[in-house]
Amino acid sequence: MKGKILVTGLAICFISVLIIGNKSYNNKISTKAKASKIAYQKDLEKEKEMEKQNKIKSLTPDGKPLSVIDYLQYVYLKNGSVTISLLGSSATEGTGASKVENSWGGRLKSNLNKDLLQRNVQNLTINNDGFIAYSTEKLITDNKVDLLISQKPDLVIFETALLSDYEQNVPVKKTLNNISESVTTIKKSLPNTRIIIQSPNPSTKTIGKNKTGITYDEYVKQSSALITSNNWEYVDIFNGYQSKLKEKNLELKDTLFDGLHPNDTGYEIWFGLLNDYLNQKQNLKF
Repeated sequence: MKGKILVTGLAICFISVLIIGNKSYNNKISTKAKASKIAYQKDLEKEKEMEKQNKIKSLTPDGKPLSVIDYLQYVYLKNGSVTISLLGSSATEGTGASKVENSWGGRLKSNLNKDLLQRNVQNLTINNDGFIAYSTEKLITDNKVDLLISQKPDLVIFETALLSDYEQNVPVKKTLNNISESVTTIKKSLPNTRIIIQSPNPSTKTIGKNKTGITYDEYVKQSSALITSNNWEYVDIFNGYQSKLKEKNLELKDTLFDGLHPNDTGYEIWFGLLNDYLNQKQNLKF
């Protein structure tokens, strides 16, 4: 009887040792597995960070021609987000389009969302600071430039509101000063922000001189000279639009909603010109 008890006791002890040993072994395996998983995740994160830094390096100018789209991807990789602000008059707001998506700003938003998503840029914000009947003067006096600055955009696309200046008889010298002041103020407040300036579209209702004795064409010509002399980025919508009309065998009046603002067809032409610029490789610093 004592022998049986002894044998049973030994068996229990042996089984207990096996259980404890197995549990200890499993704990060691589990600890090693966790450590291995953590190490793997760290290696993966390190690899992703290296890929990111290599991509940033490839998008850093250093004399290489890059596009505005490249620049936006660069900003996203550096900051984790991209903000764009559009500044201008009713043509920027979208007057004349059948729906906002068909304006040049609406088309830009839709197109950038697709293009940048393909580059894994997901945090994109586009602010439309276009205001009906606003001249270059009102953009400043009504603090719309300050509003834009408060949005801290990485890219500004500034439509010069020349149609309103012409119609409201703003002296061309004042128009040029307003454009300069707007750009200078933005650059001073946001030194790392990129600014693209674009002229507005041609019109069938801007015939002859206004009360200041200046034609609409002269507003465009003098503002273009100012912008290019300062080496500011510029998209000449006014002349590019007319060239596209010839290519497409279209009449200007057929692309305008009211003789002033583009219709859907006109905004499609406008956006096409802007989009070409955004995708064009350029030797520009940023």
